[in-house]
Amino acid sequence: MAEAAPTLTTPVMNPSHIDTTNRNEDPIPTTNNNTNNNNRTPRPCVFFAQGICRHGNNCKFNHDRTLVANVVQQFAPPPPPIIVNIPPGQPVYSIDVECVATGIQHNSRSIAQVAMVDEWSRPVYTAYIKQEVPVVSYLTKLTGITKEIIDQHGLPFAEVMAQLRSRLPPNAIIVGQSIYRDIQWLQLVQGIDYQATINLTDLFRVWNPTRGTYTHFTQDHCAKVWLGVDVREHHEALMDAAISMSLFNTYRTIQWDPNRLYQLQTLTLQAPRVPGFSTDNPVIDGCCMGNRKQCICGAPFE
Repeated sequence: MAEAAPTLTTPVMNPSHIDTTNRNEDPIPTTNNNTNNNNRTPRPCVFFAQGICRHGNNCKFNHDRTLVANVVQQFAPPPPPIIVNIPPGQPVYSIDVECVATGIQHNSRSIAQVAMVDEWSRPVYTAYIKQEVPVVSYLTKLTGITKEIIDQHGLPFAEVMAQLRSRLPPNAIIVGQSIYRDIQWLQLVQGIDYQATINLTDLFRVWNPTRGTYTHFTQDHCAKVWLGVDVREHHEALMDAAISMSLFNTYRTIQWDPNRLYQLQTLTLQAPRVPGFSTDNPVIDGCCMGNRKQCICGAPFE
């Protein structure tokens, strides 16, 4: 069976988008038209940006190419959204892990919990993992994991992975938030342990026309906007996996309604941002949490 992967469809157009079809290939005239710029307002001319200003040098708005270039970018259509097509009968799972800190650097982590749910968010497997190296912090504020939980319920990593692999079909599609990192931590191999992945970080990104680039969001932000889920006190692997699957299934339904998809994407972009955990907690127990703007350890980022 060929590997399933997201495909692209027709762009979802902003209702305020101005069509420039059949106009000049270069919407900005090649002449500078800066003769009377000193007498113009700083506000750029939106009609000049589209190549249709009829006032020329008599226009009261600015024709400066630098200012106008920013306007042109705002009128550009967004890239097409991702459309997810999964063959009927192909299994879909969501996997999530939680880690403890084995050092003060943000990349000094060891898996302490793993969970997997099926396409209907039903638990398939969850386990805590014994630690083979000293733990600097259990990051309890983030994960809810404590030393007592690991001591009482932890299993060897090899045993946990054997049990996980026995429940994960090799033709499975795995979805999750920043799923590549979880896959790497679990040492799963594409083509042997699973067939493909779908990263929700990419699926729920939204084109920002003002910046001319994508804006990415935390799972908590997407869950609040798309599912109405309140921000949780801490994260837990099984709950995170279930929320990831709920987000994924909601997107799969909404993707066929372009207007609704556009509304939710706009709301995701405009809603008050739910910050990532590391934004409010850049350091726990002296351990750097890997916030790029507040990093204290100097370790490299992926």
